[in-house]
Amino acid sequence: MKKLLILLLALAMCVPLFVGCLGLEDEPIYCTLGDNGKWGYTALLGKWIIDPIYDDAYDFDKENMATVCLDGEWNYINRDGEYIFDEMFDYIYAFDEDGLALVYDNGLCGYAKRDGTFAVEIKYEDIGLFDSNGITYALDSNLYGYLNREGEWVIDPQFHGAGDFFAGYAPVSVFGECGFIDESGELVIDKMFEDAYPFDESGLACVCFDGLYGFIDFEGNYVIEPTYEYAFPFGDGNLASVCVDGLFGFIDKTGAVVIEPQFDVAYSFFGQTYAAVCVDDLWGYIDESGNFAIEPCYDYAEPFNSPDYYYDIPYAYVELGDKWGYIDTKGEYLTHGPLFQ
Repeated sequence: MKKLLILLLALAMCVPLFVGCLGLEDEPIYCTLGDNGKWGYTALLGKWIIDPIYDDAYDFDKENMATVCLDGEWNYINRDGEYIFDEMFDYIYAFDEDGLALVYDNGLCGYAKRDGTFAVEIKYEDIGLFDSNGITYALDSNLYGYLNREGEWVIDPQFHGAGDFFAGYAPVSVFGECGFIDESGELVIDKMFEDAYPFDESGLACVCFDGLYGFIDFEGNYVIEPTYEYAFPFGDGNLASVCVDGLFGFIDKTGAVVIEPQFDVAYSFFGQTYAAVCVDDLWGYIDESGNFAIEPCYDYAEPFNSPDYYYDIPYAYVELGDKWGYIDTKGEYLTHGPLFQ
């Protein structure tokens, strides 16, 4: 017993020395909801490092920046609580691995850099996410083109609609006709569709022809014939949501029905364990067998997201009455939004 007490005492003495060696700039701090209902940041033992003054806030990233909201406006802060940008924004996203973040202000959007400047000026009516080659679509003066990470046009604005590149293909539309271009802007699948989603990990693109949805391959050939009233892409999942006679069910990549049409609305699984579905105006989540994992109880629910900067577990946005929040795959509320508070 005496040896155990000596060991515990020695460990207790080592902890402050270890934390001290980290330095204040390396000490972990956590996004914390204060008793006043505002968000701030605390150290490991609960001491406030940045006072709880924010309406919403997220944890610091590996570069020691965090997104915060005050009086309905967003900015980035450092560990001293100092704003990175002089101006506030209507909404902002976390920085990506290349140090760029999508920001919105006054109905326009662009990309911010960690140093408080802009890679892409906030002047576009719409903008997408950069692909692995650093290209994204942008809307300027009612026409879509494609930008690089320096904000330079690589494909001039000329389309009435545009989507993300995947595997070198992107859907575009001109006067309501959709086709696919390559990264040089050349049309590689002729315009003949009324609607088209980007290609995804399934190697298929969801398209609409003559009012019905099906799926094509990179050659533009139908793998699943257009027979559905509506359809969502497979994404990186095994099943896609399709609508037949006003009800949604799920098919596999051969077009075989796996879950019979029975839902008022249903999103695809998109590589997640559960899919969001609506029955009698209430939303819940099913597994790939069609069984409810989270019973319908929400006024609205979105598909689950993969772990990211905001949460290190899969999470989904839900609404209940006039409140909103995020849940995990057990249906437990996570730490942001009025449903949590």
